[in-house]
Formats: sequence, structure tokens, C-alpha cells
Amino acid sequence: MGFNAEQLDAIDQAVTHLIVRGDPLVPSLREQFPGVMFVRCSARDMSEQPYRNHERYQLHLLDRREHCVQVTLQPENADGVIIAEYGANHG
Repeated sequence: MGFNAEQLDAIDQAVTHLIVRGDPLVPSLREQFPGVMFVRCSARDMSEQPYRNHERYQLHLLDRREHCVQVTLQPENADGVIIAEYGANHG
């Protein structure tokens, strides 16, 4: 699948908007971006470098092309997004 810069900007803006409003994050994102896998967790659970880092959350990209899912910094290989929130406890 892969993402381009415009898609990632749209996802990023949607995440910010949903977090600020307190709306259900993952269900809303899945509705807005069909076919994209979204995962939500605490930033404490992530050791990898984020693709984007914000005051309230990090965005990590998922590459599911191979047998094992991995975090990537290459948008062209990504088909999913992890939203890792600071101060969040989702585990």
C-alpha cells in the first residue's frame, strides 16, 4: 500500500483533532481512512524512533509486508499507524 506525504498529513491532522475533542480515536480513524490499520498504545511501550513526534503523541508507521510486522520510518512501505500517546495507559 504505502503512504504519501498528503495521506500522512491528513492522518496526523485527524489524530490531533480527535485527541483534542476527546472523540473515540481508533474507530473514528478507521472510518475516515478505510484499509489503514490503526493501533493505539502508550508512548512508554514504544522503543522505536517515531515517524512524527508531537506534544501529546507519536506516530509510528507499520510495515506488514513480511511475515512479521515491524515499525518503519519509510512511508512507502507502511500500511498501518501506531498512535503512541504520552501519559496514556492503554495496556
